[in-house]
Amino acid sequence: MGLEAVVGDGTPESCDEAALHAAVEQVNAAESGGTLTFDCGGEHTILLTTSVYLTRDAIVDGGGNITLSGGSSVRVIELDHHLNFTLQRITIRDGFVAAGSENESGAGLLHPWFGTLRVIDTTFRNNHSASEINDVGGGAIYAGGLTEAVLSGCVFEGNSGSIGGAVLSRS
Repeated sequence: MGLEAVVGDGTPESCDEAALHAAVEQVNAAESGGTLTFDCGGEHTILLTTSVYLTRDAIVDGGGNITLSGGSSVRVIELDHHLNFTLQRITIRDGFVAAGSENESGAGLLHPWFGTLRVIDTTFRNNHSASEINDVGGGAIYAGGLTEAVLSGCVFEGNSGSIGGAVLSRS
């Protein structure tokens, strides 16, 4: 798939939020999207203060070593409409969406409408969609009206939403 963008240069210090967002911008700028990988020198957590926002088809591969954390204050990953997206070998944790937000679902991963979603060997831990009065949910994943959604080898721990604490699919 298109471009390959790498976060980091082999050291933990090179794998911060700014480096992640810069790599995401490379993928978003590529006409056919791309693959995002990490070279952080081993296990590493990247704490986010703003969500990762993808506007092109993408594969995000954590290589079994990467955790993306919303710090209990932001959604971790948000996708534009009509995307084909694969998330694999990564941990998504502590995503948060406040009640009254534009879209209150999918604190770990929001794939709003159309396209495909493949999530492989990924852990979703402690992601929370906070609204208690609206029909929202998918604390870990919200998948809206997708052509295909495949979840394989995933672990869901401590995620919550008013409906679908782990996954809410509108397909």
